[in-house]
Amino acid sequence: MEALAAARREAARFAKRVRGGLRRHARPSPSSQAAPPTAGAPLLSLSGVGKRYAVGPVQTQVLKGVDLDVKAGDLLSIMGESGSGKSTLLNIMGLLDRPTEGAMRVAGRDVSAMNDDELSDTRNLSIGFVFQAFRLLPRMTASENVALPLTYRGIDRMQALERAQAMLKKVAMGERVDHRPDQLSGGQQQRVAIARALVTSPALLLADEPTGALDPNTGREIMQLFHELNAVEGIAVVIITHDREVARQCVHNAELVEGRITRTAAPTAVAPAFTEADQQAAG
Repeated sequence: MEALAAARREAARFAKRVRGGLRRHARPSPSSQAAPPTAGAPLLSLSGVGKRYAVGPVQTQVLKGVDLDVKAGDLLSIMGESGSGKSTLLNIMGLLDRPTEGAMRVAGRDVSAMNDDELSDTRNLSIGFVFQAFRLLPRMTASENVALPLTYRGIDRMQALERAQAMLKKVAMGERVDHRPDQLSGGQQQRVAIARALVTSPALLLADEPTGALDPNTGREIMQLFHELNAVEGIAVVIITHDREVARQCVHNAELVEGRITRTAAPTAVAPAFTEADQQAAG
């Protein structure tokens, strides 16, 4: 519940800053990019991370001593059943929530002393999110939805829309830039959501059950797109999933059981590259 509340608070801060013209706080410059990690350092590193929630006098330990590194170019799945702590771990990795104990670094920077605005800036510069439920704004077109993170960064609206349309073309949605979410299929909406996550050029993409709301064929197309982005663009991709078939398509696997990372498997067979023919068929 606290993680959900944290996400809602972040959404409220986002909306307030956009409506207010970003006047309250200095934001990153339009040319800002995600800071590269120091040589040899992971993009994201968790050491002994734990998370407890208190409901009255009852303490619930959700995460227990999680150690995890995500390096540049990784394609990693984190599997777990319902209640294993996946969502809590995702919120912490995405700087939407803070651990109760342990240390965490993003691009070589210790995030423990950051205030909410510094966390927000680091998240905006370094991390992209893809969710199962797409989370597109229904009254906005595909290009307007994708441009939102750039607006948050303070980029001129027309420039933001141009960059959004270029990113939509990259995910085979160039012909639907003016379509609203209710005019798109589930797979097309997820492509728009992926474009939105990538438009700020993040080093790390966090995907929460990205194929969970899709039929199997569309889910495979989305996984192929993740493979292309990982292989061609060099973006590190972490996929949170309960689906072993999805996990099998990732290069590295970890499993979360009762709040602990229990194993990291050897590289597995992966899906074929996302081809031009696939793009034309999906477009």
